[in-house]
Amino acid sequence: MAVITGLATLTAYGSGPEHLWTGLLSGEPALSPVTRFEVTGRRARYAATLPGSPDLTAELAALVDRACTGAGLTGAERAVTPLLLARHLTTAVDPPTASLAADCGLLGLQRIHTGACAAAASAVADAAAQLALGEHPRLVVAAGHLVTEDTFASFDSSGVLAPDGIARPFSTGRRGPLLGDGAGALVLESPAEARRRGATPLARIAGWGQAGDAHHVARPHPAGLGTARAVAAALHRAGLGPDAVGYVNAHGTATPAFDPSEAAGLHRALGPHAARVPVSSTKP
Repeated sequence: MAVITGLATLTAYGSGPEHLWTGLLSGEPALSPVTRFEVTGRRARYAATLPGSPDLTAELAALVDRACTGAGLTGAERAVTPLLLARHLTTAVDPPTASLAADCGLLGLQRIHTGACAAAASAVADAAAQLALGEHPRLVVAAGHLVTEDTFASFDSSGVLAPDGIARPFSTGRRGPLLGDGAGALVLESPAEARRRGATPLARIAGWGQAGDAHHVARPHPAGLGTARAVAAALHRAGLGPDAVGYVNAHGTATPAFDPSEAAGLHRALGPHAARVPVSSTKP
């Protein structure tokens, strides 16, 4: 088990978890017409973007610093804390990224997760697993992606993005997701370390699970086998049954192939409780 003692976020709703939470509760999308680059001739023209042209590495450094400050870490504690980084499909490490940990006073960049939309969650699970094994008393996870012209063009040309600017996961008439800027940083600690420092936990990570369908390079298994295995593994690790789940934050791509697969996986993992538990997606 791990606890989160520091948190910083940046989204199109604004900087800080309070703006993100308020925005999510409002039910109002943070989407707007794309102005960062030219979208004339594109099917989709909306994204959830920050103003101007922010630099991702600089934003991540600021988020890591805020998360560490929020957790009350001293310079000495930062110096023995590794950094896990999550980036959307980016495998190249440029000099600013390579020096991110040192610039933030951390021990070093331990690993980069690049599993697209799952990269950040995968990095958090990695950190929690290391804490459970006692490999470190504390880790920092930083993750982020900014909408670029190349990424937007790639998604748009493949016909994935919703051309009407509305994402409708699990709904009739859904036409796909939309892209958005997002970045965040977490300080994860073992409960014993948090108690030793007198830190106040913001949240607890009780269980996690990861799995793959091994079905198709771009399409999930129709029965949601990977989703079911991941959910079941997380519940097993936490020592919980399906009835303990009070809410599911789904991947929710709003595509014809992924939504039914995810729904099937949840029903497979949660059994009869799946028909009662609230499910939504952050993507809209």
